[in-house]
Amino acid sequence: MSDSYLFLIIFVLVLVFLALIGSRQRRDARRRLIQQLSQSYGKTPDEAGFRLKEMPAERYAQVPAYFHHHPMPFQIDDITWNDLEMDEVYARINQCQCAAGEEYL
Repeated sequence: MSDSYLFLIIFVLVLVFLALIGSRQRRDARRRLIQQLSQSYGKTPDEAGFRLKEMPAERYAQVPAYFHHHPMPFQIDDITWNDLEMDEVYARINQCQCAAGEEYL
């Protein structure tokens, strides 16, 4: 019986130790994110040290899919989009990690 209690105590202590390490890592990651956001706030991506996200041409062609599948009463047409150089604006603000986010953006 004492061996099983010892094993149980060691197991619980390891779990508590791992939970504390995980909590500390999350706190440190959050602190780094807040610091990075406060240092880069109000700066262009170049000034803040961010690289513009490069997408392959075929993936870039899929971006307007959300636009075409969810029409709204007022939308900018392709000519106006090109005149305003919105592709460059899109490339600067795109920080999405998946295709669905890029389409929605």
